[in-house]
Amino acid sequence: MARERNERFRALLDEARWSVAGAANAFVRVAKENDLLDYTRTQRQTVQHWVAGHHPSGLSPIIMCEALSRRLERVITPSEAGFAAPTSPAQGALDWRVDPLVALSDLRSVDLDPDRRSLL
Repeated sequence: MARERNERFRALLDEARWSVAGAANAFVRVAKENDLLDYTRTQRQTVQHWVAGHHPSGLSPIIMCEALSRRLERVITPSEAGFAAPTSPAQGALDWRVDPLVALSDLRSVDLDPDRRSLL
């Protein structure tokens, strides 16, 4: 069965005035900024596969949406880009809408054992 082309993602790339190579470069830049070294080898062909209908895995949808959000100056969600929404808490780790200072202050207000390193 043939894959269905991801027209929503293609439309966002067109709106951003990015080629697939430009999108791959922006993706790698965001991955490097977040020390996600496993994602820094993403190339033009990978982004072309996503346009063709392959689903990005792991944190790739979040990283790509962050790159698009920066370029288009508005929040782009995985569903808006035609990607599957993140399902695990680890995939939400790059949620750009969460203020890290607020998250840390919330952690401080909870009665936690300070010796628990696994919390962080």
